[in-house]
Amino acid sequence: QISNSGTPTNYITIRNFGTDKVTIDAASTSQACSSTWKDGSCGFWMNANYIRLKGFEVLGGAWAIVVGPQTDRASDTSAVQPHDVIIEDNLLKDAKTLTSPIVKYVGIMIGGRTTGFETNVNNITVQRNTIHIVEPGATDSDFTSGPGVWMMNANGGHVIRNNKIFFTGTTSVHGRDCINSGPNFAIGLTIRDTDIYDNLCD
Repeated sequence: QISNSGTPTNYITIRNFGTDKVTIDAASTSQACSSTWKDGSCGFWMNANYIRLKGFEVLGGAWAIVVGPQTDRASDTSAVQPHDVIIEDNLLKDAKTLTSPIVKYVGIMIGGRTTGFETNVNNITVQRNTIHIVEPGATDSDFTSGPGVWMMNANGGHVIRNNKIFFTGTTSVHGRDCINSGPNFAIGLTIRDTDIYDNLCD
């Protein structure tokens, strides 16, 4: 968990050193992101403001990177609602193989965990990340993998650009999109004033 915040003029940068390769193996732990995000592990949980995360390889987990609060804004008005976070130049790999148990995977999750989990998360920039997702060959869309980038009740003001999202495995059943938002049609709750451009989905 990243819980210490920077300032508008002094972001906290968490990154690799030079060209060093730093791998976070979220697939090898059952540790949940938090008591709220308890149905899967994650590589990084960003619960702070004015943070830059750069240059990591994150293997597996239910979520590689989460930018979201501990609790719903309605149930705890004092909870930190992350804003002004930059996620860039990371390599995120779904740890599943075609013989692994079917578990959803999301590369980068922004906002709340479910449709009823409303947040004030805003101004998140996701850029130049490469995300590899393995589809497990599900026969039902409920058991396909998740999207590369998922915004759920994520307020708005985000920038999603220049990312590469690759799907492998069996993709005959439509699952999630490369870049997804929810709840459906709730524009004001998720993608208000959000720019999404120059992303590759393959």
